[in-house]
Formats: sequence, structure tokens, C-alpha cells
Amino acid sequence: MIRATKYEGEKHKHNLDDYIRCYTEAYNDLADIGKPVDEEDKIEFFLKNIEDPNLRPVIESLQLLDTHKTFPSVSHYILL
Repeated sequence: MIRATKYEGEKHKHNLDDYIRCYTEAYNDLADIGKPVDEEDKIEFFLKNIEDPNLRPVIESLQLLDTHKTFPSVSHYILL
């Protein structure tokens, strides 16, 4: 089981790059042991755990997009 890590903004001890890296590594580790996570589930779990109010508009916009999203593309938009 992977313990959820939440990103709470600048007050959090990890920066956003570290947060994304942790999720990427966890998803890769699961795939390596034959338990890959569905792309939509990756994105949903990742976005759900970002609690920085400054990122809410970006997250809501991403959730409304009706295009194929991948975890790398979503994490890229979050970093912009």
C-alpha cells in the first residue's frame, strides 16, 4: 500500500518537484512489481492530494479538459 502524500503549498516541507517525483517513483515501483496503476487513477489520486489553494484553479481546469491526459502532462501543467 502506498501512503498518500499531500502537497499543501509553500509551507509544506517538500516542494512541488519533490511531490511529483514521489508520485512518479511510486507509480513506477508499482508497475515494476506487476501492479500498474491506470493513468486516470494516477491523475485523480495525484490531483486530489494537492491542497495548495493557489493551485485550485489549475487543478479544476485540468479536471474539466475533455482530452486524453497523462500523468506526465498533468504534472507538467501543475509546474507551470
